[in-house]
Amino acid sequence: MPVAFFPLSNKRPELAAQALQAAEQDWDFVTEVKDLKIAAFAVNAAIELYRATGKTSYANSAVEYGKIILACQQRKITSWNLPVAGFFYTTPDKKSIVHYSHDSHEQSPIVALSQLCNLFPDHPDWIKWYSAVS
Repeated sequence: MPVAFFPLSNKRPELAAQALQAAEQDWDFVTEVKDLKIAAFAVNAAIELYRATGKTSYANSAVEYGKIILACQQRKITSWNLPVAGFFYTTPDKKSIVHYSHDSHEQSPIVALSQLCNLFPDHPDWIKWYSAVS
């Protein structure tokens, strides 16, 4: 979608253009992401940049970072005393369960996967994102 999607562009188009330019420049600093928290932020940022610019490179990045989120999720029911599934580990190696300490980002991976589902309903990974959220 064009920048006009965002309310700031209607009120202060120059400032909106500067903000978008800064966001795109900041995106260039995203490096190799291998943990859940950063991957979730990266998906959400890439989706917003895609919505603002329509550039497919941002859509592609969102999908790639979505794969990291999926890889960090415990998809099979555990063999623990209390069987459970659906929670997230900090990294795809699944050595450490995610524990957020008062920064209120627990929802980020699910929001990121939901955004992918909403924005790319015809993508081959849609069912993976949907089932992870479910």
